[in-house]
Amino acid sequence: MDEGHKLKNRNSKLAEAMRELRATRRLVLTGTPLQNHVSELWSVLNFLDESKFDDLDSFLDDFGSLSAGTGTVEQVNKLNKLLKPHLLRREKADGAMR
Repeated sequence: MDEGHKLKNRNSKLAEAMRELRATRRLVLTGTPLQNHVSELWSVLNFLDESKFDDLDSFLDDFGSLSAGTGTVEQVNKLNKLLKPHLLRREKADGAMR
């Protein structure tokens, strides 16, 4: 799915329709996987792997304080480790394609 940030509202009709699709692999392209709250990130991750990201409340227990700016370094590191197999990140500093 291109423009994957459109999945951030897990209750939207688009997100519900996309979750109903059956596929052996799913890919989400987005420049902004997280805009306001970690629940938006969970919604995209839930679309990618419902078995691994099946419980929003548990995800918020672990990472919800990051949205409030009161998270810890340990939480950031834990989230980075959790995201690593699901995220390919490119930055401007990586250089332009030639």
